[in-house]
Amino acid sequence: MPPISPVPPRQLTHLLRHAEILRRTISNTAARNAMAPRPSPRIMDGGIKSSYFERTRQVLSDPYKVALIVPVDNAMSAYQSGFLPFRPNTLFSVLESYLSHLDYPPSKVLAEWICREFNMTPRMFGAIAVFLVKSLTHMGGDDTQRSVRVQLMHHFLYSAALLGDPAAVVMQYQLIDGISKQNRTKIEAAEVYEAYGRLRETARAGHPSALAVEAVALEERGYIREALQSYLKCGEAGDGNGYSYGGRLLYENLGDKEEALRIWRKGAVELDNARCYFDLALTLGPEHAEFEEFMLKAAASGTKGAAHNLGAFYAAGSKDVQMAKEWLRIGAGEGVVESVFTLKSLLEKEGKPAEELEDWVSQEMIDKAKNTVRKRPKAKKVKAKTKTEEGREEEMKKTE
Repeated sequence: MPPISPVPPRQLTHLLRHAEILRRTISNTAARNAMAPRPSPRIMDGGIKSSYFERTRQVLSDPYKVALIVPVDNAMSAYQSGFLPFRPNTLFSVLESYLSHLDYPPSKVLAEWICREFNMTPRMFGAIAVFLVKSLTHMGGDDTQRSVRVQLMHHFLYSAALLGDPAAVVMQYQLIDGISKQNRTKIEAAEVYEAYGRLRETARAGHPSALAVEAVALEERGYIREALQSYLKCGEAGDGNGYSYGGRLLYENLGDKEEALRIWRKGAVELDNARCYFDLALTLGPEHAEFEEFMLKAAASGTKGAAHNLGAFYAAGSKDVQMAKEWLRIGAGEGVVESVFTLKSLLEKEGKPAEELEDWVSQEMIDKAKNTVRKRPKAKKVKAKTKTEEGREEEMKKTE
C-alpha cells in the first residue's frame, strides 16, 4: 500500500475550520429545533400558496446538506467583505432551521419567528435572502442539490419580501416578473400583481431601487408619464441614474429636449452622475463647447460608449491623434466594434501596417470586427426598368 501523503498545514487548518463550523451548526440547530415549536400549516396560511413552490416532500435529515447548498468559502467571503453581518456558523444555523420549514408556504410569520430565534433584524434576514440569490444561482452540483438550492433561495427571498425588507422586495419582484414573462399563467400573473403591490409600497417609502424598478415596469407597460415621475423621484432620492433615464423619456418619448437637458444637467451637477454627463454630451453634440468636458467625465467613470465617442472626437480633424488612439483602445476593450474601425483607419492614414492594430486591440475584438463587416447587408442592386415594363405599369394604373 503506497504511503499517504500528509495534508499541507494550511489546507489542514482550512479543513479543520470548516469541520468546526459544521459541528457547531449541527449541535446548535439540533438543540434549537428540539425546543422550538414547528409552525403549523394553519399559522402558515398567511403565506402565498404559489404553484412555483409546489414540490415533492424532501427529507433533509442530514445537517451537512447545508454545507452542500452553501459552500463555506462563499459564506466566509461574504462575511469578510461585509455583505453578511454574521459568521458562516450563524448563517448555517439559520438555514438549517429554515430548511425544516420548507414544506410550508413562504410567510411573514416564519420570517419573524426566525428573526426572534436568532436575534436578527428584518434587514439582516433580507441580507441572507439577497446573498442566497446572488451566490446560489450559478452554482453547479447534482440535480438534488440544485433543486434544494432553488427551493431554499426563492422560499427565503419570498419570506424576506413578505417581511418588508426593501432589497428583498425589489429582487423578489424582478425574479417573479422574469419567470412570468417566460411562462405566464393566471397564478403567476396574480403573484406578479401582488409582488408589484409590495414594490409600489416600498417605492412610496422612497427606496431608490424600488423607484427605479417601478419606473421600468411602468415604462414597459406604456405608462410613460408615470414612469417619468418615478424616475425623477429616484433621482431626488439620490440615484443619479433616475435623472438619466427620466431625461431619456423626456427627450425620446415626449420630445422635450430643453427639459431633458435641464434634468441631465441637474443629475450631472448635483449628483456628479456619469450617465447624465454622457447624455448631455451626446445630445449637445461635438460642436458644443462643453462636449469634451462632459464626455471626458463620463469616460473617466467607465460609462460604456463614452471612450469611443471621446476617441472619435479627438480623431476628427486630427485634434489629438495619440489621445484618440488611447481612448479608442479603451472603447475597443469595452467591446465597441466601432472603436476598432476608427482605430484601424487612423493607423492606415499614418501609413502603418495593419498588423500594428494588434498592438492596440485584442485579437478577439479584431475578429469580432471582421465578423461584423461580413454580416453587414450588401446593397441591393436596383435593376433599371425597360420601356416594356414601364408601359405595363402605366396600363395597370389606367386599369385601376
